[in-house]
Amino acid sequence: MTGPLHFVLPLLALACKKDDPGGEDGATVPDEPSLALTTPAQAAWLPAGPTPVEGTVHEVRAVKVNGVDATVGAGGAFAGQVTLQRGVNVVEARGTATNGDVLYARHGVLAGDFDSPAGSVDEAAVVRLNQGGLDQLLTMVGGMLSADTLNGALAGMNPVYSDSYGVWGWDAVVISADVDQVSFGAPTLSVTPSAGKLQLSGSIPDLQVDARAYGEVVGIDFDSDVTLWASSVDLVGELTLGAQGGMVTAELGEVSLDLVGFGYDTSLLPGDIEAYILVDTLRATLEEQVVAMVQEQVPALIDEALAGLELSFETELMGSTLSVQADVARVDVDNDGVELGLDLAVDMPDAGVEGEGVLAAGPGEPSVDRVADMAAAISDDLMNRMLYEAWGAGILELTLSTYDGSLEPFLLTPLHAEEGTIAVSASLPPVLVEDDGRLQAQVAELIVTIDTPDGELGTHLQIAVNAFVEVDLLYDEGEIALDLGDVNLSLMVRESDWGASNEAVTQLVEEMLPLETMLALLGTISFPVPEIQGLVLGDVVVSRDAGGVHTGLTAALE
Repeated sequence: MTGPLHFVLPLLALACKKDDPGGEDGATVPDEPSLALTTPAQAAWLPAGPTPVEGTVHEVRAVKVNGVDATVGAGGAFAGQVTLQRGVNVVEARGTATNGDVLYARHGVLAGDFDSPAGSVDEAAVVRLNQGGLDQLLTMVGGMLSADTLNGALAGMNPVYSDSYGVWGWDAVVISADVDQVSFGAPTLSVTPSAGKLQLSGSIPDLQVDARAYGEVVGIDFDSDVTLWASSVDLVGELTLGAQGGMVTAELGEVSLDLVGFGYDTSLLPGDIEAYILVDTLRATLEEQVVAMVQEQVPALIDEALAGLELSFETELMGSTLSVQADVARVDVDNDGVELGLDLAVDMPDAGVEGEGVLAAGPGEPSVDRVADMAAAISDDLMNRMLYEAWGAGILELTLSTYDGSLEPFLLTPLHAEEGTIAVSASLPPVLVEDDGRLQAQVAELIVTIDTPDGELGTHLQIAVNAFVEVDLLYDEGEIALDLGDVNLSLMVRESDWGASNEAVTQLVEEMLPLETMLALLGTISFPVPEIQGLVLGDVVVSRDAGGVHTGLTAALE
């Protein structure tokens, strides 16, 4: 802040030289014309819509309220009305005094509906995986299917076959079989969303089973290799997704298999032992365990992949850490993909509860893209909750002082002062509101106070600032950044002992205050983009949602 003040304070010093408060020979100056705005109060929390405006004037001919003529009574009371829009509004009463001076007063207010800052922000974000994203997810899951689970299960069942019987004239045949090794190529899986569930299909190529048959035939021991194979194992099933404990859950129902190109080699078995008895048993056991492997691994891998969907995050807001914890509240499957509805809890250390609450975004269902691999929508409710937390934690309460070294004394030299303080406080939380299709950061009643006890030109100046800052949405290195653009300021000097009228000082500040001051106070806001571990985001596009209360995102998964 010291940089901007370096330019501002000399200008204030030049414009605000003290005048002699008396007339000739110390005569008392008659009552000056005055204008006071009483309703709405400064920093008021109000509903959007029509609201009355009231105040008093003295020696003022006419009064306008936000440019519309007000009614002025015989006793000097005036009344008007304004229609407040959701967000920050500046209510101005302006009048022309009998001596020709223009008098005015400006009050910044916050209008809208307000939600409690306690608990999570319901439906704060929506994330969709459409068909392309589901294909990428299942490709990753299929590549993670491991034969180790299948081998471990079959090894634990050994011998998978054991029997004794007479056959083809042999009086006693004892035969057992162990599975030594199962191998297969990289599985491919895919899902088709339909009727609230995911229809799973897949293929496990190049299945080979190496087994060993052993036993005895009429007292003669044997130990021979047996091989089974299939060109592919084709499978179909039904996958159900849900939400439990804030996480996505996956459950795979009945799975059916088809061993395509099935064959076997039992040529090393002795004599006339009927190999098909052994093979059929091995085949049935194999099918059963492949189904068990798919039912165990596929949902677990999907759970793991979706658990890796980075929905919770920490970000730095105006120099302090703010954490957002996400819980999956719902999972819906439609004909285009899977949609996750997220509740998000926001926390910043030492944040208190003040005022009426968090500005509510209002009605507006997000129109989340149904074509891109992945799409998301972040509600303005979440962003305003984050700003409210920062405000409640006192992030906008700043003090620079020569007494503790945070303010360089030379900055006060133009005021003919050597010591003092500059304090900033925010009477209302900053908010984000869409205005005419553009996102806007708004701040009302930001109070800047300059005190210089040893000042020769004056000791006290207080300015109320209302700011409207255009915001552009950018994607940069995995984050949505709110880039601050054009600034529109509405200022009002509230207190001054500098010997010039508040209107005169206000005009000076309006013309000369560097905009960097406001940008520095608002800081940079950014949100990590949800991503799935193992998949890379590409072609990310960030834009405002057509509903007017969400920020939308689309991305390709690679």
